[in-house]
Amino acid sequence: MNKIILIGNGFDLAHGLKTRYKDFIDDFWEKEKEKVIAETRKDSDNFVYTDETITMISPCHPSTLPQEIHNNERGYKWFYKNSESGYGKHINDRLIKLSVTFKNVFIKEITEKTDLEDWVDIEEEYYSALKKCLDDENEERIIKLNKDFLAVQKALEKYLLNQTKEITNASPKIKENLISLLNHPINDGDDILILNFNYTNTECYYIESSSDYFPNRIECIHIHGELRNKDNSIIFGYDDDIDDKFKRIEQQNNNNFLKNVKLLKYLETDNYKRLLNFINREKFQVFIMGLSCGISDRTLLNKIFEDENCISIQVFYHKEEDGTDDYYDKISNISRSFTKRTLMIEKVANKKDSKPLT
Repeated sequence: MNKIILIGNGFDLAHGLKTRYKDFIDDFWEKEKEKVIAETRKDSDNFVYTDETITMISPCHPSTLPQEIHNNERGYKWFYKNSESGYGKHINDRLIKLSVTFKNVFIKEITEKTDLEDWVDIEEEYYSALKKCLDDENEERIIKLNKDFLAVQKALEKYLLNQTKEITNASPKIKENLISLLNHPINDGDDILILNFNYTNTECYYIESSSDYFPNRIECIHIHGELRNKDNSIIFGYDDDIDDKFKRIEQQNNNNFLKNVKLLKYLETDNYKRLLNFINREKFQVFIMGLSCGISDRTLLNKIFEDENCISIQVFYHKEEDGTDDYYDKISNISRSFTKRTLMIEKVANKKDSKPLT
């Protein structure tokens, strides 16, 4: 029987790559802080710094703020605690506050939410913001949201380029789990598809390790694009035609609402059609490794999960050192990609038949 192996961000995290959105956001604001300190210039009575993200005005140069601020406050918290909305600092009995205007409202909002919840899915937050634009019927707001979102995408791509590295410390547990799937005896004619939702190519290590067993039998599709590949550029957006408001969005005579629909962006390459060809070929099993199965990919996941050729779905969950795991969270997210709940019960393997990823 054919196999589809879904790979998500948890797979990269298990290899030591700092690819969480929170890692990206923390790094983004730390670099913004460094630019402010290095590039702020005197303008009349104040010091001023501006870029596409913020405009900052201060009665003193940021580098003259007390040293403990630079040492103890990273990134966004540095801006917050030294701004008009925060606490500021006393210098020579004078309260100094930075006047910070956030020009990219979207990055500010996802940063604040991440700071509160320690986790955020940027694509899901974009979709939520898009639906608010739909309710407000505000043309300028949707144009501004798309502009801010594009800036975040470019910053994320730049960040990931700096994070990727050659795998030298492959997880023994992942190697055991994935290599066993790739090298498990299969009948002549059975094939394996690795559907990678990441922009990185961490799976290459394992494909190369299995090439002696099944050359040309393992296909890999980077469904959301790849870093450093202009022929398969990054896809960043939303895809949730199960949601009622998605239907309203499609009915709008306004392409700004459709600018970041993944299903439309899939047409830029043959990746989606290759996936459909594999699905339609014959029966297959699905194995999920490090993919959260969030609603921003619900249309695609629904197509895979509810297809009549999909026989079973097995989740590799994340297990913490204290023994807790995220199996329940994983299957909860998977359930949202089903429109027929009885199919989910039939296809998803129960916990005792599932394994930890790492």
